[in-house]
Amino acid sequence: GIVDSKLDFDVMNYSDIGPVVKLAFERPNIFIGKTIGLTVDRIDINKVVEQMTEVFKEKKLNWRYEKLSWKEYQRDKKNNRELATLLDFHCNYAPLRDVRTMQALNPNVQTFSEYISANQKRLTKLFKLVT
Repeated sequence: GIVDSKLDFDVMNYSDIGPVVKLAFERPNIFIGKTIGLTVDRIDINKVVEQMTEVFKEKKLNWRYEKLSWKEYQRDKKNNRELATLLDFHCNYAPLRDVRTMQALNPNVQTFSEYISANQKRLTKLFKLVT
């Protein structure tokens, strides 16, 4: 399937990368010629569903995980083809990312659970648009 229930996802809020980019510009000698895989949290799809359910339990939003094959996902017109490509890349081709490196470079990062808790209102509006 496109998303194996045992596969861990690397998750990161896009705003967490800014301080790392700033640091790279301020201290280029540390970063030049190096590939650094960054992530804030690594969780599997079942944990994503569990954490979303916990944060949104009062909103009575139902979360579920449906395992689809790559071809089924691409055929489904509701799904965004770009997202499918991103997931395929993430699951099959992305280099391993390191949580400790990211935390060392930006100690103010939020885990997935912290992020969804802090952004509950914003995410609720988003999910109302797509449900």
